[in-house]
Amino acid sequence: MIKIIGKKVIDLIAYQQGILFVLKELTPDGQYKVSFYSFDAKSQSIATVTKNAYLMTKFGPSFAKITSSLDDYISCEAQRLKDGRVCIVYPGGEIGIFADDGELLHAERLQYNGNAVRSLAYDGTYLWFAVPDANAVVRYHCDKYRIDMRLGNTVNTSFATPFCVFATKDSLFVCSKTSKCVLSVSLQDFSVTPYQAFEEPVLQYLQINQDCFVVLPSGIYLLQ
Repeated sequence: MIKIIGKKVIDLIAYQQGILFVLKELTPDGQYKVSFYSFDAKSQSIATVTKNAYLMTKFGPSFAKITSSLDDYISCEAQRLKDGRVCIVYPGGEIGIFADDGELLHAERLQYNGNAVRSLAYDGTYLWFAVPDANAVVRYHCDKYRIDMRLGNTVNTSFATPFCVFATKDSLFVCSKTSKCVLSVSLQDFSVTPYQAFEEPVLQYLQINQDCFVVLPSGIYLLQ
């Protein structure tokens, strides 16, 4: 693994050449500011980016209208759907689905058996959410606005405290905070296999092109 930065990030998203990440930094006069950075996987270089570049990447062309309705645009996760809609989720389970023009279409506090969802992934057809307190992940129908499948439960600890999810069209990757690993779920037969283990809790995993990134308490890493 290559350590990219050993600081706590408050958001991390994918972009075409690598990742964008957000840090809360202390200025020389003792004030805190939010700073935005990119990491280019090919050159393995870090550069500053503008707030608007970050927002455009995260929320799409209608970022101004979407973020105008949000109290906090950093702590939520966002996924842009293939029809132009944007879905967001906050760690407490509050979700919103926006039209491609930024108009809010649907909002709810999404739970499974009374447990709030967090994190979201999009496989090209469905959204997936982690449910840490239920040791489960759930599939969400983007048009019917409802959960239609659950994997895992409080008895089966295959997904021990799933903290974050990431999807491709074929696989769902689940970050287990308790088991300190990433699990791979086949979206064809829903079989679960170990993908990669770590020595720390796994907070986030994502892939961009052929590159894989993981967020641990000690920092952001590029996997080799």
